[in-house]
Amino acid sequence: MTGSEKHFDVSAGNGRVSAVRHGSGESPYVFTCHGFGSDKSGSYKKLCSALAAAGFTAVRFDFRGNGNSSMSFGGSTVSTRLEDLKSVVEYFNPDRYGVYGSSFGGRIAALHQARDFELNSCLESARRA
Repeated sequence: MTGSEKHFDVSAGNGRVSAVRHGSGESPYVFTCHGFGSDKSGSYKKLCSALAAAGFTAVRFDFRGNGNSSMSFGGSTVSTRLEDLKSVVEYFNPDRYGVYGSSFGGRIAALHQARDFELNSCLESARRA
């Protein structure tokens, strides 16, 4: 069942976050946070498929204001992105989880780590400008 994808709409604040779960739904989970102006498609789909094949449950999602989630891009802030990540984690309610973030998503992952002591692992990826 590692190749399975299931789509979810998760309530966050006054809107909706579009999420896709890869894998069995068993812990441990990895939640992926895309960068500024990006979305959950492309490399995140490949990453989540690879994580599922390695035995993780992986979740990719669009922050509100991006991709298939609600809200305009201009309404998206650091606070709304933190709320989105928290809402997605709480929706799936894993026993153990980590967060991966790329670029601005890495910043959100690190800020989430500072606020959530249940987080088991955090990995940030950034490119040099």
